[in-house]
Amino acid sequence: MTFRELELIAFLSGSLVHGSQALLIGRYLQATPAPRRTEGWQGLVSVGQLFAWQFSNFVCVLLATLGLGYPSLPSKIGNLVRWSSLYATPIMLSYVVTHLRLYGHSSHPELVKAVRALRWLLWPWLLVAVLSLIAEGTKRFSPIVPFAYTGWITLTLMLTFFLIMTTQGLQLRRDMGPSSLGRARRAGLIASGVSAILIILTLVGVAMGAFPQLGPYVALASMMTTVPFSIYLAYRYCQFPFMDVYIRETVSGLVLVFWFVVSVAISPQLPAGLRLLWLFATALSLAFAKGPLARATERRLLGYQETAEEQEERVGSALRSVTNAESFASRAEEILRGELEAEWVAIGAVPRSDALHRFELKGSAPAWLSLGPRVGKRAHMSRQLRLARSAALQLAVQQEWLHNQDKERRRLVEQHQLRELTARAEMRALQAQINPHFLFNALNVLANLIQDDPDGAERVTEQLAEVFRYSLESTRREQVSLEEEVRFLQAYLEIERARFGERLRHHWSVDSAAAGVSIVPMLLQPLVENAVRHGIAPALQGGDVWVSARLDGKQLVLQVEDNGIGLSANSSKPGFGLGLSNVRERLFRCYGASAGFVMEARKPGGTRATLCLPLEVHRTAMPASPQEVSL
Repeated sequence: MTFRELELIAFLSGSLVHGSQALLIGRYLQATPAPRRTEGWQGLVSVGQLFAWQFSNFVCVLLATLGLGYPSLPSKIGNLVRWSSLYATPIMLSYVVTHLRLYGHSSHPELVKAVRALRWLLWPWLLVAVLSLIAEGTKRFSPIVPFAYTGWITLTLMLTFFLIMTTQGLQLRRDMGPSSLGRARRAGLIASGVSAILIILTLVGVAMGAFPQLGPYVALASMMTTVPFSIYLAYRYCQFPFMDVYIRETVSGLVLVFWFVVSVAISPQLPAGLRLLWLFATALSLAFAKGPLARATERRLLGYQETAEEQEERVGSALRSVTNAESFASRAEEILRGELEAEWVAIGAVPRSDALHRFELKGSAPAWLSLGPRVGKRAHMSRQLRLARSAALQLAVQQEWLHNQDKERRRLVEQHQLRELTARAEMRALQAQINPHFLFNALNVLANLIQDDPDGAERVTEQLAEVFRYSLESTRREQVSLEEEVRFLQAYLEIERARFGERLRHHWSVDSAAAGVSIVPMLLQPLVENAVRHGIAPALQGGDVWVSARLDGKQLVLQVEDNGIGLSANSSKPGFGLGLSNVRERLFRCYGASAGFVMEARKPGGTRATLCLPLEVHRTAMPASPQEVSL
């Protein structure tokens, strides 16, 4: 691979990086309120100037490759843009030095004054350098400063600012630990330090003619330092929320490009018969390496030691474990403060006025989740905002469940005598093991659908509301109609279908005569959950669930079947799980010995659960107040 081809690849990659940054910042500005757009505009101007520099470099090299190099008119225009962008870089760096907040601490006041004074000289220098460039290209008048000196002086000015930023980073070297804040500090020091070293090498090569063989490569490397430096500036200086995702995709993409360039450069050295095989193996490895590279970038550069889904699941489990209504808010704040690396997190009836982000917790007692800045006055990245949105959903459901649990306990204490309270408390102890389990199953599905499929997220939310409403009613009613139970199970299976997709299919066969029969609420839910969780979920190809109901003499026969992996694959003692034990216990308490429950293998594969309920057993259902049931 020739040096010119390497230049084309390098400048095109830099142009794509800066161009994509500019597009994302533009979209960010459109969605940002006017009072908070200042940093966005500063970032857009800086990245736009760097894009002009890299893209004009690419155009000039491409024109030279096509035989349209200097002194052709297109090449002169490209050189004008290229060198003008370079001459403007010291001015851009001066604004970075004066506006950059060092992780909560502003730059030294005397330094800011000195740089602002120097900036009064940089603007005239930009005009002098551009006029000298025009004079060199047109030959219509004498340049004010010889063209060879303008680049040398500009690089010296850039070196001055990079040394200032490196010095600022060295002041924080003691705090560059393994935390994400320490990684951000270390990244800034490396970005400015490497840029300073490469510019020094370039100046030495230009002034003294040192290392003539490596000189072009050193110059190219110094020209490409705009890529890591601009990414660092956008991540630390402007703090755009999308920068963690952008860094992950850009860094992994640049590594793949480097991998491709090296492979193509090696291929001419191989025997002709192996070249095609080598290129095919390279393409195959690039396709499979994208995911692991992106994950490694998250771990090494951003400090995300687990995937977003794993973190959401862990945080959700921690929030669901808080079952004390009185300490719920304080405990949830403590959990989220550590996970989001926030200076403070507040849950209250009204949002805090100084919150950077607010999330509404809807329910019977509406509340707000308010987030303060991250440690070090950093902005929350998209990873933290995604986790906060997911946590807000889980907090709303958990808070609603605790609220209704507390209200239910108070209602029972007030309305029932001690004997009835003791008996009903035993029944609700069995239901309490069922209700929380499936109320939170849909939360991870919602978190994943919110950005990718908002319509699907809305449908799942409606189905979750139906499940939640029914579960609340079931704690206050001794019996419901089979038709109500079936509607609840359909909503439950639709939520499961949103998670499993086409791997889960459900079928219904309910006789019209059986639809009006009263049964104990949520009696079939553990059987359906068992079929999905232990039958269909482990099967790679998924499967079907059949729910049927019919009258047989003086009995109501209910069946739940699946064609999953079957009893022998599930457990050495099939049918003795907690959910099925609860079903047996509730059958005994509500129907006595006249009810039957059988778990058996289904041919050619799967499991069949059959319930036989006597029709003569009937208890009057306890109607619930509409105000208590509504969400």
